[in-house]
Amino acid sequence: SWSPSGARIAFFQASSGRIRAEHSLSTIAASGGTPVALLALGTMSPTPDWTSEGIVFTSLANGVPNVWRINVDEATGAPVGEPIQVLVSAPGSFAPSSTGDGTRLLFETGSGVNTIDRYAFDPALGRLVGGPQTVHRGPRHLGAMGVSPDGEWIATLLLEGKQRDIVLVRVSSGETRRLTDDSRLKDWIFWAPDGSRLFFC
Repeated sequence: SWSPSGARIAFFQASSGRIRAEHSLSTIAASGGTPVALLALGTMSPTPDWTSEGIVFTSLANGVPNVWRINVDEATGAPVGEPIQVLVSAPGSFAPSSTGDGTRLLFETGSGVNTIDRYAFDPALGRLVGGPQTVHRGPRHLGAMGVSPDGEWIATLLLEGKQRDIVLVRVSSGETRRLTDDSRLKDWIFWAPDGSRLFFC
């Protein structure tokens, strides 16, 4: 995930090539260089999101996967203070992503319901405001997600058997657009800082 200015990238770094390898949250300059490790996160490693209020990520620190945030010096990539838990969800919350202005937070839950909901988020208080608004609901299983920088679209992975395809969901109406239909591996998707491109790996 790019930092707000596009100068650095936040990512998870595995200790080995094993599926259940230990992971750490790190940053690196967009121009290249040596990664700066922020903290160890065990085997839970959904993609982080660098917001105007810091990097939000999933952690099992309290035994249940939930969303945390850590402030980072964008110039050096070093942590500023200790991680702060943002969400406390009994079934767990995963893969956080926020709008460019930091006022809304998107995340997955472990409820098993294939629904995309949005909440208002107060970055000053560090908590959700009000109840959920359903953006999309359906029987199809969706994977990793990312909100476009302008907050208008959600890019997500449609999981059908062994195939994973990129789908766009319009936040205002729930309209969907399927962008790919192929067998190439796709685990994570990322928006470019200006919203003009999508990257996947």
